[in-house]
Amino acid sequence: MFKEFYYLMYCRLLKTKTNDTPAFSAYLLVCMAMCFNVLTAIVVLCYFLDISLKNDININATYFGLTLAISISIINYFALYSRRTSIFEKYKKKYEEKESKRRILFITYEILTYVSFFAACANLIK
Repeated sequence: MFKEFYYLMYCRLLKTKTNDTPAFSAYLLVCMAMCFNVLTAIVVLCYFLDISLKNDININATYFGLTLAISISIINYFALYSRRTSIFEKYKKKYEEKESKRRILFITYEILTYVSFFAACANLIK
């Protein structure tokens, strides 16, 4: 699923005239979306399990965020970025047909990722 997401993000970034490295930019955006998904799941679990995150928000949150971002970046580097040419070739052939349906699903996933993250964090702050 994330290989497809990576390819679609790459295709979108190819259309940007000022972007010199669309493959790397797509890699960073996929890493950011994955971090948002993991953090949303943690916030939702803490809400349902009635765990308060307000007590430990100082330096521990910084270390946790850095650890999460670095680990997801390393995993995605070897899973996506280092194999980008084979991923692009594979999905280029697939996407010549049924392109509009997949793009709608991609945009929906992208919007839901950001909205759910910010909604979960807004409820955490209350």
